[in-house]
Amino acid sequence: MNKQFRSIGVVGFLLLAATAAFAEDAALPNEAVELQKKAEQLKSYKASFSLAAKEENGKEFKMEGTMIYQKPDHRRLEMKETGTEGAPQQLVSDGKTEWQYYPEGKAAYKINNPPAAPGPHRAFADIKPGTVRFLGKTGDGLSFEAEPQPNVVEQAPVKVEKVRLVLDENNGLIKSMALMGENGEEVLTQKFFDIETNIAVPDDTFRFTLPEGVSVMEVPVPGTEAVAEQ
Repeated sequence: MNKQFRSIGVVGFLLLAATAAFAEDAALPNEAVELQKKAEQLKSYKASFSLAAKEENGKEFKMEGTMIYQKPDHRRLEMKETGTEGAPQQLVSDGKTEWQYYPEGKAAYKINNPPAAPGPHRAFADIKPGTVRFLGKTGDGLSFEAEPQPNVVEQAPVKVEKVRLVLDENNGLIKSMALMGENGEEVLTQKFFDIETNIAVPDDTFRFTLPEGVSVMEVPVPGTEAVAEQ
């Protein structure tokens, strides 16, 4: 797994993946539909999260951070590799412009008109239609298994066959997610905790201020070239 896989752009299949090309309520079991309705009713939430993933050499790296979401499509993430010092990576979006900031490289990516914000409130957004199975209740919530959309895991270091999700029975948000390899092993796990729902969020939460001396790369639409700025 290269360093890019650790970056904001792919740190979480659930946090940052592109919008799926199908209706999210298509061919879902009744238990999933009911939880999805609960998640759709949320106006905002805040959560801490952790991420653990295996590299191609078998070693594991871990990341941790916090995220804030508010309708419509406002979100803020701050994250860094567990145990490291320095400023965290950031993703800040007001739904119209998304910024991804990497302090270590003094670089920022600007995305105009980003896709609908992914996250634990859209548990089935990047799942193949018709593949979701309800596994039953667990101590943490309701458990599901499904197949991921191919584009979601194309940068993963190993082949991913299944996704296992545990959703909160009260609000429909994801509590944990695991990507499973060919042999049933977990190659990436993500957990959300300390979740607060329908919170008041300050207006400046989703405002990004570009630090001095940071290079900006404007992410283009597919088929065009990126343009670097200073």
